Amino acid sequence: MWLGKEKDAVLQRLFFVSSYQSNLKRMNHYLIILILFTYLPFSKIHAQHPIKIGYVDKEYVLKSLPAYQLAQKNFKKYVKRLQDSLQQKQKALHQYLSNTGCVGRRTSDKYNRQVEKQLNSFYKDITHLQKNAQKLITDKERALLAPINQNIEKAIHKISQAHQFTFILKKEKIRFAKPEHNISYLVLKELGIGKR
Repeated sequence: MWLGKEKDAVLQRLFFVSSYQSNLKRMNHYLIILILFTYLPFSKIHAQHPIKIGYVDKEYVLKSLPAYQLAQKNFKKYVKRLQDSLQQKQKALHQYLSNTGCVGRRTSDKYNRQVEKQLNSFYKDITHLQKNAQKLITDKERALLAPINQNIEKAIHKISQAHQFTFILKKEKIRFAKPEHNISYLVLKELGIGKR
């Protein structure tokens, strides 16, 4: 029956993690290395402007923010609502199928057409939700995280100006960095979290 296959497909789409993000991270990593190797030789010429590099552990910063924790809770509720909606639609379809189990046996053509029309309606609703689930989830996650990410970026910009950093990198984009270059605590401080 098509329903079992469709249910598996929906669950895969609901929890699908795109490899696009990992490819994008890898490309950003190479771009940062290219910029550093391009800039570093010229920086020795201008010794009066020493290079100051820091990095931010964005995952650590996010997990430390109460707004992020609230966004995570809201996101999980949203995904649960989508899953529940899909299950309700599937349950309604199963119920309808069990109530109309005698289609084709001594029933009128008019009745069979009504049943077929209703089944097509159920199928459209379920497949529409399945096809749009990943987009809905991604859009919701972006909407919840956008203001938080903007605040983090503003804090990083303020820190770069105040402490005269040449580069501030994301920890996820670098292979190795000394802990003393980690400025995550400054970002948290700028956001009002942690020691003042």
